[in-house]
Amino acid sequence: MKLPRSVFEAEARYARARRTRSKTYWSISVLEGLTLDALVPAARCRHPALEAAQVHDVPAGYLADPFALQRDGAHFLFFEIYDRARNKGLIGLARSDDGFAWRYERTVLEEPHHLSYPFVFEQDGAAWMLPESCQAGEVRLYEADPFPRRWKRVATLLSGRAYVDPTLLSHEGWHYLFAGESHKGVLHLFCAPRLHGPWREHPASPLVRADARHARPAGRFVSDGTGWIRLAQSTEPVYGAYVSAWRITRLGPDRYQEEPLDAYPILRGSGDGWNAFGMHHLDARRRHDGSWVAVADGLDLRRRWPGRAFP
Repeated sequence: MKLPRSVFEAEARYARARRTRSKTYWSISVLEGLTLDALVPAARCRHPALEAAQVHDVPAGYLADPFALQRDGAHFLFFEIYDRARNKGLIGLARSDDGFAWRYERTVLEEPHHLSYPFVFEQDGAAWMLPESCQAGEVRLYEADPFPRRWKRVATLLSGRAYVDPTLLSHEGWHYLFAGESHKGVLHLFCAPRLHGPWREHPASPLVRADARHARPAGRFVSDGTGWIRLAQSTEPVYGAYVSAWRITRLGPDRYQEEPLDAYPILRGSGDGWNAFGMHHLDARRRHDGSWVAVADGLDLRRRWPGRAFP
């Protein structure tokens, strides 16, 4: 794929800024648009909508990887909190009445290892989470007990490799699990007839080899009415610069094909403010009128960590 000149210009801008501003500062906000490739910051909320300074129970350096879930008439947001004191990620929770103004509540999941990318979904009347646990060498499944503040580990779906950003897609009676391989530009695909498995590697896997711009998952699969769309984040030469989108044209337990959307990339840094230098995660939902609303993270660079002081 021939990359647009604007991608290289944005990466060069990031490299210049990084020489004088050493801290990467991710925060979360809300986007809207008539199409998936025309998302802009929503007019009815502040930007960012959620940031490290709002976290009151741990010394947060940044917030990233937001996943939203609407349940029992309220909106819930799960995301990574980078804990500066312990140098690892935890999973945090925020709540909203309208999906635009978010209130931070608390951390809801911590393990001895780093956690991020809290992929949350509903199935069979329960709420589930597949957070990234690559430092443990496993993909672990958690169930809410009760939702949304408590999560118990119920199964290990994959093990043996440092899988990053595991993302589930259920389609025509089968479950498909997409997982990157840390820092290798590789995307694996696994399939199973049931959520708890047994899981096997798909015959087409790995779907992406040695392509760090298009392998690593960047959020939940979405459908624009004509089929499923896979979101991918770029990790080299600049981590988190932009998100691209790939339409799945064939999907089954023995087949897989995809093609890039015409719009490339669909998300990138704005050059100013909370998402000046990059965007690497998107959780989008199509409304009944065909327009889109989404939560996303954005990258700014700072000379020091912001936020409240902790003893």
